[in-house]
Amino acid sequence: MLLSDKEFQSVKTYLDKHFGKKVPTPEEVLEIAKDEKSAIHSYFEWDDKKAAKQYRLFQARSLIKIVLIEDSPREIPSYEYLKIESGNNLGSYFSNNEESHSFEDLMIPSALSELKSFKERYKNHIKLVPVIDAINQLLKEYEHGEEETKARICS
Repeated sequence: MLLSDKEFQSVKTYLDKHFGKKVPTPEEVLEIAKDEKSAIHSYFEWDDKKAAKQYRLFQARSLIKIVLIEDSPREIPSYEYLKIESGNNLGSYFSNNEESHSFEDLMIPSALSELKSFKERYKNHIKLVPVIDAINQLLKEYEHGEEETKARICS
């Protein structure tokens, strides 16, 4: 799940309001999310049939990863999950083995958004200052259109 900076802050504020400094259990978060008026209600799939299918797909991906990918030198197609902002679409999987400008056009903004979210989330962690600095430099270079940076990010 990817959150924009605004979504991240909204969810964080909501959870802080409910739990203070305590880190809640998944069960506790789910319990407050059940209320349709909850600020986090929409982040969950409430249709049990759809949720069950999504969970089984998650289990299948985990099984493939553990049994086929981590234990084998086989050639496995690589897929990426990207959050696509379009209606109720939660995201899509794309093969990154295909030479596709449309995949790259979708992947780069998604990756930059993830970097910005990471930076915002961990900006106050002293041990991550070098990582945050590197992200800031990369974002600055990319936003100024430096071809070398774009080529490095895209390769």
